[in-house]
Amino acid sequence: MKRIIRRVQNLGQKAAQLQQAIQNVPPKIAEVRQAVAMTTGQLQQLRADLRAGAADLRADNEGSLVQALNEVNGATQVFEQAGYELTGVDMELSPNQRLIVHLARFEVVDQRTLQSLLRANQHAKTVHGILWSLIRAEEMAAQVDVTNMVYRELIVHVGPIPSVRMSWGYAEEEEEEAPVAQPAPVQTTVVSGAAPASASAPTQFAQTTFFESRSVPQPQGSAAVASTATSDVSATTTVAPAGQAEESREMTSADWRRDALERLKKNPHVSKYQRRF
Repeated sequence: MKRIIRRVQNLGQKAAQLQQAIQNVPPKIAEVRQAVAMTTGQLQQLRADLRAGAADLRADNEGSLVQALNEVNGATQVFEQAGYELTGVDMELSPNQRLIVHLARFEVVDQRTLQSLLRANQHAKTVHGILWSLIRAEEMAAQVDVTNMVYRELIVHVGPIPSVRMSWGYAEEEEEEAPVAQPAPVQTTVVSGAAPASASAPTQFAQTTFFESRSVPQPQGSAAVASTATSDVSATTTVAPAGQAEESREMTSADWRRDALERLKKNPHVSKYQRRF
């Protein structure tokens, strides 16, 4: 009996919760309807504004397209002041000829600056229409939030049926480039004499710790012989000047004569031709 009473009580509580939820549904539905109506109204207003400004983007013949292209080409600085960069222009030569202008957004500019640029370029029909579309696109981008995406490009079609296209894309994160580690320079020793065949021929193996080139120690005996030979060669190749050689030769003959005269004075009886016993 107690179990039945508890079940009845639980059912009564659940019924009360359900009734309260049903009562809360209409206000939420009204909020959703209001949000949808506001969004629809904004889109309709934007469409009406674009239609009003699209009259400047209408081009019905080839001459008007060429004139529009010249105006766009001369308004590069104007677009940069508005925070956009002219990245490209396409011209379709199909039966429905039109001009496609690509503008990349790189900076957010306040509405006052955009309105001043719009007033300053009223004489240029195509540029005025593009600036008008640009201002309306900025207003729409401020109201729309796309997850992990940003508004970054505006595409304007100039032709018999003008149109404006907004483009969202994923935010590009700047990655810091890590400095590339430079390998340490390999110290090589130059060995005099003929190098072994394995050192002169290029190897097909990578320069690892196992296959790296190793310096061959030079024996001490060969180094001493090489140094002695080098000193001998340097001694033999050193040649005294001709003037110094003749002077030393004259001094040697004079000294020999002087010594012979002194010996003759000391012993006059000794002759060079005397036979010794």
